[in-house]
Amino acid sequence: MQYHLSYGKGITGRRRKPGFLKLKSKKQAAPAKSPSSKLHLNAKPVKVWFPPDVKNKAEKEFYQAVSLKPVGGWTEGMVENGNALVVKHWERVKKYVKTHPYTGKSKKEAEEWIKKVIMTPEQEVVMWAERSLQAPLSHEGYEKYMQAFEKVVGKEQFERLFGGGAKEVTKEAIKAEKKMDVV
Repeated sequence: MQYHLSYGKGITGRRRKPGFLKLKSKKQAAPAKSPSSKLHLNAKPVKVWFPPDVKNKAEKEFYQAVSLKPVGGWTEGMVENGNALVVKHWERVKKYVKTHPYTGKSKKEAEEWIKKVIMTPEQEVVMWAERSLQAPLSHEGYEKYMQAFEKVVGKEQFERLFGGGAKEVTKEAIKAEKKMDVV
C-alpha cells in the first residue's frame, strides 16, 4: 500500500484540505475518509476512561455529557482521562447534581441545567487557558482566569504559588505592565 498527499477532490466532490492522507493500493483505491476524520491505520480503538464510581450505561452516558471538555487544540492535554483536573471536575459535578437535582420538563430546561452542571472552575480554567494562548487577555480576563485557578488549586496553595490571592496577583501584574510601558 502506498500513501500520498492529495489535494484533489474526494468522493464527496468537495476539495480536500492540503495534506489529507489518502490510502491507495495498486489493485484498487480504498474509499477516501472525510477530511474531518483523522486517519490512523493501525490504531487500536481508544478506551474511554470512566471514574470508578461510574458503572452502568446511563451513568457512563451522563459522565460523557458532563465530562471536562477541551475548548480547542491547545487544551486537549489538560483534559486527558484520569488527571487531577478531570477528577476534581467530576467531584464538583456530582456535588452540584446532589444539591441541584434536575426538575425541569422541557428540552430547553435540560440544556440550561447541563450548562450549569458543566461550568465548574476546572472548565473555566480550561476555557481561559485556551483563550490566553489564542490572544492576550484583558485585565478583567486575566483576573477571572486567576480567580478560577485559585478555586481549582485552593486559596492556600494559590497563595503559596503566587504570593497572594487572585486580586492581589492581578493588581501586581497590572503595576508591572504599567512600569514596562513607561520605560
